[in-house]
Amino acid sequence: MLIRLSFTKAICCKIASAMMGVSSITELDDIAKSAIGELCNMTLGYTATLFSKENIVVDITPPTILTGDNIELSIPNTVVMCISLLFEDGSQIEINVLVAEE
Repeated sequence: MLIRLSFTKAICCKIASAMMGVSSITELDDIAKSAIGELCNMTLGYTATLFSKENIVVDITPPTILTGDNIELSIPNTVVMCISLLFEDGSQIEINVLVAEE
């Protein structure tokens, strides 16, 4: 199973600002990317804990952070479930769960 979290640059900056306790981050420097990676670790670590309570083993690896426009990932033989988290200001985070077909 592969999990992909997709954020706009603006959302990343808001999240990194909140996590680091600073007023406004405007660029995704190494520190900001580290904060986003930590958010992914916390989110998916908690998810793995929930799965383990159902006797489902999940192997967690460190997150890979990709930045840029129009990034395409092609993973053959997978089924993708997309979950959108919508915020009051109209912004969103996409969570894509990719599962290999058997």
